Amino acid sequence: MNIAGIVLAGGQSSRMGQDKAKLTIEDHTLLSRAVNLLQIAGFEDCYVSGDYQGFNCIVDTQSELGPIAGIAACATQLSEQKQGGASVDHSLHSRSEHSSQEYCNTQQSKKYDALFIMPVDMPLLAVEDCKKLLQHFIKQFTNQSITGKQGVYYKETTFPMLLSLNDTLLTYLDQALSAVDKKQRSLYRLIETLNIEAISQQQVDLFRFENTNTPEQWQRCLATYSKMQTDKFK
Repeated sequence: MNIAGIVLAGGQSSRMGQDKAKLTIEDHTLLSRAVNLLQIAGFEDCYVSGDYQGFNCIVDTQSELGPIAGIAACATQLSEQKQGGASVDHSLHSRSEHSSQEYCNTQQSKKYDALFIMPVDMPLLAVEDCKKLLQHFIKQFTNQSITGKQGVYYKETTFPMLLSLNDTLLTYLDQALSAVDKKQRSLYRLIETLNIEAISQQQVDLFRFENTNTPEQWQRCLATYSKMQTDKFK
């Protein structure tokens, strides 16, 4: 099974007041940390929904429509690779020839069965969170024709999320982006419509799902990260 890792980084960052993807922890940007996390979790091919030097980027031309637009841009682009082999749209690009930490290799003609999607602003997310979701999805995928489940996520948060890359997903995303009612573009509507399965995470680990949308949330994240590092070496 081939699964592409996706980092959603095409948002406006309006509440933060600066580009969240470029915030740093220990001299590494949130974007490079997210990509590295996906690689360690086992996703060989990683893509960024956004426009950043040094990454395989799929530009989201409708970023004002929220994360659903970034998902749609990636799903559409990668499904076209799936169908069309080596034919690649100009919106998929890598603009750096060498960057060991920030560059994700891609195979343009690879067929992907699913997308593992995470936001750039979840810096405390752990490898084990990703692997747990992946393991559950693999079991689910083998019975998909029976259960009708199209993916999996943690019920305590919308991201990270694993979605099957198929016509069902593509049709839904196309309809959602065309809808006048913005509620049709909510992640909760996607979860409900596509019958995405929810699994639970232990209460003690829920802090890792915290987003950093505002300066206050970012400061809390830094404080939590610092405490985690201190506790690690006690």
